[in-house]
Amino acid sequence: MSKIQEALEKIREEDGAGGQHAHGSAKREMRDGVADVRKMADESSLDNKQLDKLKIIYPEMRENRIFNAFRDLRTSLRRAVAEKNPTIMVTSVSGSGGGSFMALNLARAIALDDGVTSLLIDCNLKSSSFDNLPVDDKPYGLRDYLKDESLVAEDIIHPCGINRLRVIPVGQKTIGATEFFTSSRLGQLIREVKNRYSERNIIIDTPPISETADTRLLAEICDYVLLVVPYGKTTRSQIQKSVDAIGQDKLIGVVFNNEPGLLV
Repeated sequence: MSKIQEALEKIREEDGAGGQHAHGSAKREMRDGVADVRKMADESSLDNKQLDKLKIIYPEMRENRIFNAFRDLRTSLRRAVAEKNPTIMVTSVSGSGGGSFMALNLARAIALDDGVTSLLIDCNLKSSSFDNLPVDDKPYGLRDYLKDESLVAEDIIHPCGINRLRVIPVGQKTIGATEFFTSSRLGQLIREVKNRYSERNIIIDTPPISETADTRLLAEICDYVLLVVPYGKTTRSQIQKSVDAIGQDKLIGVVFNNEPGLLV
């Protein structure tokens, strides 16, 4: 059964179950990597109360089923990908679909492994979901890098208070976002990170696939795309259009987000 058929079958099951719970399914690291992982392991500064506020998973959280769901998703993706350090784009079928929540916590789940690091790139240039993460004051970010060719990857990769997790924020909002993703700079950035950090998984958070052509451009430079479907808020036709826009070769899985109260 193809991924889209599995997704549509899931929709039918949900329609028949009247809201029965479903987590979802999934198919399918600029220094020495080992030294970098050891350094990153001692940089956690967020306590559990802060993680709760930011809606970030952690082992002792009360909603343990959510924590376990992200661990399961991480495991499923590892089994499906050929690369040790894949680039996975996360997008949703529609607005308020939970794509950013899913991207952040997938990056967090990956970073729980003490032999792996993760990098979360915020490509929501018009509407960032990660402004509350504790990165540096007025840091350089993706907008700055794409606009200023004198900047290098180290200038825009920042700690965020979580072990082994780094973030590239949107950056200075005074810089326009027009046609950024048609340049070769983002592809250059991803290749540099992949080549220099062999243990780092790259998670790219993007706008919904249905809202902008930029998301489809981003899909072309990623290894895989994970599609987030908001539970009970989409039709089979919407899912089919999203899958067609991504392409079967890129689509690694479909995740049903049925926790709308926890969306970032």
